[in-house]
Amino acid sequence: MNLPKNLSWLSSLILPLVAVATHAASLAPSSLTLPSGASATIAVSNVSGTANLANSDPTVVSASLAGRTIRVSANAIGVATLSVTDRRGTKTAKITVTPPLSVSPGSASLLVGRSTTLVVSNAIGSITVTNSNSTAVGTSRSGNTITVTGRSEGSGLLTVRDSRSTVKVQVDVTALPPASSGEIHPGRLLASNCFQCDGTNGSGGFDELRGKNKAELLDELRGFASGREDAGGIMAAHATGYTDEQLQLIADFLSRQSAER
Repeated sequence: MNLPKNLSWLSSLILPLVAVATHAASLAPSSLTLPSGASATIAVSNVSGTANLANSDPTVVSASLAGRTIRVSANAIGVATLSVTDRRGTKTAKITVTPPLSVSPGSASLLVGRSTTLVVSNAIGSITVTNSNSTAVGTSRSGNTITVTGRSEGSGLLTVRDSRSTVKVQVDVTALPPASSGEIHPGRLLASNCFQCDGTNGSGGFDELRGKNKAELLDELRGFASGREDAGGIMAAHATGYTDEQLQLIADFLSRQSAER
């Protein structure tokens, strides 16, 4: 740079500042939020000379610098500051470690037609739930609460995700056990509407339902509920008021009545 003699002092000030701006080190990202047990990397660029890494709290995070990459592992809940120093100065990155995503209870076992709830804790961002077997397991979510319903005998694996991590929950559904003496079947009250046409406990009338094959009964009930059969009839009017889980309970109850004639 050719400057008039009376401005030469300015070059001695500007040139070092330009060099610093051009070569100043940087960390990307300069802040991280991680669940306990997670890991991540931070890229280091524009290092002048040798870079040294300092960690304000190794109990919260473990960190190592290899080449131009800092590898970070979240150890415990808290906050730590990582500092990278080269010959031109120091840059910092703030690491915040939060509790991991969790679902309680971590597994569930229930009977067909019964429901239970799962509670999601420590979620960051939106929560999504995927279900490996919606035939056996029904799910619905309201906020941090997942309602799980047994639809049919079988198992399903629920995958609960937030913006950072994933938790899996196994749900096992078993069929209703044989009713013991004096035990009230949960489908009995639901099936009481059938007595007007088909007699008490499905014992007769237009159609005798007691003792019929459970799968056939359920298919008929689902046909009425969906409008596939007699869409404008009284059976459809009743059936559309039930959930599929309730229809299964009704079919199960009526199919067991053969022993009670």
